[in-house]
Amino acid sequence: MAARKLKQRAIGALVGVPLGLLAGMALPQSRVGYAVAVLAATLTLISFSRYIVGFGLRCFFIALAASFAGGASGIAEERIVNVLIGGTFGLIAVALTEIVWLRVVRKVRSSG
Repeated sequence: MAARKLKQRAIGALVGVPLGLLAGMALPQSRVGYAVAVLAATLTLISFSRYIVGFGLRCFFIALAASFAGGASGIAEERIVNVLIGGTFGLIAVALTEIVWLRVVRKVRSSG
């Protein structure tokens, strides 16, 4: 499950961020555009039942907001790297939890 979620997050970030940057280059910078992009990014947290679609659009709108704010390329790179690093840490945490859980279950079974 954790590996699938990491894959979905990576795909969402790798698709959404570049598309958001391209849209940001095509549109003129404005405060209204920035506000709408931030609002849209926030709404993706509750608007989509498919995780990969919601996360991809969230990355898109974050990159778009960064374009409107003027620091897009650095923020976009950080977003992709942070998604991959966070997902890797998540996988490690799940693996460690499973190892500990299996040891606890074995201990309970052997003492009971």
